[in-house]
Amino acid sequence: MLTRLTDSLEITTEIKELFNVKHAYLFVAVFKEFIENGKNDSEFGKFLDWFVNSGYETEIDGKTWNDWSTNRSSRDISVVLGKLNYLVSLTNQYSMKLRKVA
Repeated sequence: MLTRLTDSLEITTEIKELFNVKHAYLFVAVFKEFIENGKNDSEFGKFLDWFVNSGYETEIDGKTWNDWSTNRSSRDISVVLGKLNYLVSLTNQYSMKLRKVA
């Protein structure tokens, strides 16, 4: 799965910064969810490009990625689940926007 993930990405400085010690496992888990829902691997790479350019500013349930990522409680289950739920919701929202455009 990690090979599929890295193959789906255009590795930029911004993308590398997402896969830090604090968040790498979250993005791997979200990729797994993404492909298990029948979405194309390459679309995840496009999602991350969008995410690092402006998607992280999207509010879901009143919080942006910056709100979640500034929380230092990286082992607190409620924070971990909040981040995961945020990212999964964001991928779904991104996919719906793509379908509307197509």
